[in-house]
Amino acid sequence: MRQKITISAHLPDSKPQIYGIYWSKPQIEARQHERMKAVAGVPQ
Repeated sequence: MRQKITISAHLPDSKPQIYGIYWSKPQIEARQHERMKAVAGVPQ
């Protein structure tokens, strides 16, 4: 089975540089907000 290769596959996990290309600063901040963790079901 062939492995799907994406642009983000080559970026280190600790430095998501792709954000600057697709999302504005307010969008990034909103996605990192504490309330988003609750909505996404991430354990706190």
